[in-house]
Amino acid sequence: MKKIILMFILFFASYVTVNAQTADAETRATNQTKLMTDNLSLTNEQKAKVFLINLEKNKQVDAAKAKHANHKEFKVEREKINELRYKELEAVLTAEQNTKWAQLKEKAKQMNNEDSK
Repeated sequence: MKKIILMFILFFASYVTVNAQTADAETRATNQTKLMTDNLSLTNEQKAKVFLINLEKNKQVDAAKAKHANHKEFKVEREKINELRYKELEAVLTAEQNTKWAQLKEKAKQMNNEDSK
C-alpha cells in the first residue's frame, strides 16, 4: 500500500512539474504576443503566427535551461534561440512594424543596461 501511495505521489509531482513548465512557456508567449499586439497593432492573422513562434521558442528556451547546468552555456543557447525568433517574427511583420519593433527592442535593451549598473 505504501508503495502505491509513493508511486502516486511521484506521478502527481511529475505531472504538476511538466504542466507548470508548459504553462510557463504558454504564459510567456501570451504576454509577449499581447505586448507586440498592443505596440505594433498586429492583425488577427499576425497575432496567431506571432503566438506560435513565441510559444515554440519559449519551449526551446525551457528545454535549454533544463539541459544546461552552466548559466553561460544556457545564455549562449538562449541568445541563438532568440535570434531565430527575431528572424521568424520579422518575416511576419510589415516593414513599418519591424522598424517600430526594432526601436522597442533597443529601448528595452537600454533600460536593461541601466538597471544592471
